[in-house]
Amino acid sequence: MNVNGLIMTLQNTVNYPVAPDLYEGKEDKYITFTYEDERSALDADNEEQQTVAYLQITLYTPPLQEYMEDKKKIKAELKKLGFCVESIQSWVDSYAPEKKRHTVFNVNITMPEN
Repeated sequence: MNVNGLIMTLQNTVNYPVAPDLYEGKEDKYITFTYEDERSALDADNEEQQTVAYLQITLYTPPLQEYMEDKKKIKAELKKLGFCVESIQSWVDSYAPEKKRHTVFNVNITMPEN
């Protein structure tokens, strides 16, 4: 299953770059996403009919930036795109040379197998 195209549309929601796995650009606000797990969600006659993918979508922002409105917009857009938002966590990474706020959306989506 490949839902990269769906996730890439988040760029239009918050106007930040979106990249799979690792962002190597210069912006201080951006989104990355990583597939955590993919498995059969429905089988019939020994064939996979639907697949579910679990992903982490992470919004990176400066630690002092107000991020709640972006979080709200992203959550609403993910739901509109068909994702189930399981949880959202946020923390500031103080171990990196440049501190960053991580806001992680743990999501899943189920789609027919093609």
